[in-house]
Amino acid sequence: MNYFIMNESDVKEIAKLYMDYYNKNEDGCWKYEKAFKRIHQMVTIEDSLCLIQKDDECNTTGFVIGYFKEYDDISVYYLEEIVIFAGYQNKGYGKQLLNEIEKRVLEYGAEHIELTSVNDEHHMHFYEGFGMYAATNLKIMGKHYE
Repeated sequence: MNYFIMNESDVKEIAKLYMDYYNKNEDGCWKYEKAFKRIHQMVTIEDSLCLIQKDDECNTTGFVIGYFKEYDDISVYYLEEIVIFAGYQNKGYGKQLLNEIEKRVLEYGAEHIELTSVNDEHHMHFYEGFGMYAATNLKIMGKHYE
């Protein structure tokens, strides 16, 4: 596997792959402009660390977007999203990508990785296999506007 820091020049390609993946495989309704904005926001946020994963034939197999957050007593990497594209799933690519981001996060000095995940068996199994756990001291709060 090969890993590259995602930068602004990569956003067009990744946004297109992102939109196509979610619309074809996850029943999404992404428009290119929104996908571009989502990826661009993460790449350009202060202290972001976003990686592109490519196989040995230079095919983009997935990516991770996230950023570092500072608190008074700890530095945290917030993993906003990890995507492994169809055709590459269930082959260990996701675990390899998480291992790579973990290595880099530790090199940057973070002491913790956190994320918000879909609460289903598939996602819980994947993240727990990486040594993550469901936090019991946090509750996601929200307010929806119609």
